[in-house]
Amino acid sequence: MAPPKLKPIIIIKRKGKKVRPAHHGGSWKIAYADFVTAMMAFFMLMWLVNVTTEEQKKGIADYFSPNFVNMHARDGSAGMMAGINVTGENNSDGKSGDEASYQKAASEEMDDQPDDVDADKKKQASASSTNLAQEAQQKSDKEDTKENKIEDKTKEVLAKEKEDLVNNKASLDKNKDKTHDKDKDKDKEKSKEDDNSKDKTKDKDKDKDKDKDKDKEKDKEKDKDNTKDKDKDKDKDKDKDKDKDNLNEAQRHEQQQFVGLTKELKNIMKENPELKDLMAHLVVEIRPEGLLLQIIDQDKRSMFPSGSSSMHSHTIALLRAVTQIVEKVHNKISITGHTDATPYADTYNYSNWELSVDRANTCRRFLEENGVNNERFQSVIGKEATEPYVKNDPRAPQNRRIGILLIRENAIQSVAGRAGS
Repeated sequence: MAPPKLKPIIIIKRKGKKVRPAHHGGSWKIAYADFVTAMMAFFMLMWLVNVTTEEQKKGIADYFSPNFVNMHARDGSAGMMAGINVTGENNSDGKSGDEASYQKAASEEMDDQPDDVDADKKKQASASSTNLAQEAQQKSDKEDTKENKIEDKTKEVLAKEKEDLVNNKASLDKNKDKTHDKDKDKDKEKSKEDDNSKDKTKDKDKDKDKDKDKDKEKDKEKDKDNTKDKDKDKDKDKDKDKDKDNLNEAQRHEQQQFVGLTKELKNIMKENPELKDLMAHLVVEIRPEGLLLQIIDQDKRSMFPSGSSSMHSHTIALLRAVTQIVEKVHNKISITGHTDATPYADTYNYSNWELSVDRANTCRRFLEENGVNNERFQSVIGKEATEPYVKNDPRAPQNRRIGILLIRENAIQSVAGRAGS
């Protein structure tokens, strides 16, 4: 049987609605505005209290203080004012308005009293009325004095301000006059400076003209000297040309000699059967410094025994042929010995440096013994393996060689003890 089908499980999710809080209204804003206005009024009051003077404070206090009011007083003459001026001026009895009103009020009060009132009470009432009138008069006098003082002070302040203004105007006028005078002085100084500068420029121009004239005279003298120098240089050039012609002739003659010697040496080598086999051991080169004759070792034959300065028999035969060529000219001779890079086993007492010098000196001795003048030898040098003939192979047999250089006449100083490589 097939398994029963299962019904799908349905899950229902119910999401709750978000409840927003109720609106609280704006009554707090009104309360806050009232608080702010009250604080503003308070601070304004504090500012006014701080700014006003004591006299102003007293005036404000008097303004708000209650005045004495007489309910029984009547003003005018027999009518409304009862013959009394409000300002207290031009009264018929010469009294001020306050004093007269006080006295009248007191008399009316006395008249209203019954007849059985004692005379003492009447006296006391009249005395109190007179005291009140005196006090009112004193107050009015004090106020008048205060007003007069204030007016006097204001007049003094205004007078001082006027004096300050007058003084300031006077000082400004003085400063203007001073600045005007200074400007005039500056203009005068500038005009003087301009005149001086013009005079100086004129003097400079004159000096320049004088200098130009002097320079022209100097240039003329220089031209004369230059012409003289040019003439001298021409004479020198002519002498140099002559010397060059002479040198060229000598060099040509010397070059021809070297070419003839190389041909003659090759003929000698070819005619002698013993030397014909040694032609590979002799290299002849004509160089700028002179004629170089090199005796070189080859792979299976060497010119000297290993580590020795004594010559083989075929080396002696080759040197005899070279001596025949050397004797035919009078050039200075430089002999250089070279070795390969193979070191000695014991280099403490003897090395390739000594060996190269000894082999070069052996050749010099042989040439001298076979007729070459000793004064012709310029130098005998040993260079060890510092200048190899085969540069890629420092231990090649061709690096073991002897170089005999016949130095040109014009290259003796430049060689200065050098031999061919």
